[in-house]
Amino acid sequence: MGPAGEWARRLVADLQAYRAGMLPWLEIDRGAVLVGPPGTGKTSLARAVAASAGLPLVASSLQQWQGARDGHLGTLLGAMQATFTQARRAAPSILLIDEIDSFTARTELPAHHRDYSTQVVNGLLELLDGALSREGVVVLGTCNDATHLDPAILRPGRLERLLAVPLPDHAGLVALLRQAAAPLHFAPEEVEALAVAALGRRATGAAVELWARDARRRARAERRPLAVADFQAAIGPPPPPWPEDDLLRIALHEAGHAVVAAVLEPDLLGDTRLAREPAELGDEGVRGFVAWRLDDALAQPLVLTSPRLRRLLAIKLGGRAAEALALGEVSAGAGGGEGSDLALATATTARAVMMDGLGTPSRGHELVWLGRHGRREMIDALRSDPALWQVVAAELHVAHALALDTLAPHQTALQHLAQQLREKGRLSAEDVQRAIATPGRGGGERQTIPPASAAAGGALEE
Repeated sequence: MGPAGEWARRLVADLQAYRAGMLPWLEIDRGAVLVGPPGTGKTSLARAVAASAGLPLVASSLQQWQGARDGHLGTLLGAMQATFTQARRAAPSILLIDEIDSFTARTELPAHHRDYSTQVVNGLLELLDGALSREGVVVLGTCNDATHLDPAILRPGRLERLLAVPLPDHAGLVALLRQAAAPLHFAPEEVEALAVAALGRRATGAAVELWARDARRRARAERRPLAVADFQAAIGPPPPPWPEDDLLRIALHEAGHAVVAAVLEPDLLGDTRLAREPAELGDEGVRGFVAWRLDDALAQPLVLTSPRLRRLLAIKLGGRAAEALALGEVSAGAGGGEGSDLALATATTARAVMMDGLGTPSRGHELVWLGRHGRREMIDALRSDPALWQVVAAELHVAHALALDTLAPHQTALQHLAQQLREKGRLSAEDVQRAIATPGRGGGERQTIPPASAAAGGALEE
């Protein structure tokens, strides 16, 4: 049972005690946000909590509230209030807000409808902990990605907790498959084989239900009892192994992040991991990552100076730099979606220039505060302002040069770590530090890295 399941179990026990008058409302969690990939059972978990505690479930979403009549702000807020009123009247109850990440962080709202959306978010916050008590109402939100969820929703007294509902592991898939095949009793080795195939396809609980329906349909069509072969046909053959060249490139990329971090900001470095086969993929399908506190440091470090910003950006671009240095070319691995290396580095640099006063007037952009911007607004500003785009691009080139300069003395260690990561799937921070300190691998005493390639243009002056 994962953290979300364990929390749900405790919540059910507390709610049962509350109903029996044995526990005051002050002792009950006010709510939580369940986050995970589609099909992992977030809504089902909320329903199970209500059913197990013997409580009514009231469900809605921002989309439903917006669909009430004309979608006018007053109508939307009225629909929200009506749902909370319904839950209060049914208390004790569970109120489910599906796709709660629709309540985007107010700092990221586009300017053209910021006033409307801000009032919508404020309306939800008022209902969660405003003047009207919601005693007896536990609010559960669900979403696939909480990255852009307004952080005020998670404050104590509101929804309080962010709980991951991940893809089922091997043991979870065994349990799901046994349940899906009931009342038949497959042999343990048969269920194990099915679970391995399902794990390779990163199966969700919803996928297992679909496969069970397909398996039963196949058996009915052939007018015979359900067999394990029907499940095997529904799941399909295991996915092919990934190309070795791709795995080695990804391992090199992640080792590059780790080496740059170990040299420039060693306190931020955690484990480095590589998914060597489909079954090892994480919930987001990421094939390699470094577990560090880097994103927190980029978001709000204690004191962000131009040199430290450059070091943090160099770490973010360290994977791309490792590919360029070791392979003579780069892949698209550093780019992609909003959570990619390049996206985060670009957004962070734009913030430094537009909001933190860390730009350089010599680059043709005045030292001026350009207002509070969310990530999307900053990217829109870059697209529409060539001068600003050039400043940010120059800063990123400087950070990339620093990453190259940092990796250059440690190329042997980089190759060694990439190979170790490919073989083991994991490197600890100590593994990385030991490799760069080992004589013959570019190690020895820790080197002091000079300002990143001043000849390339140092837009963030030290």
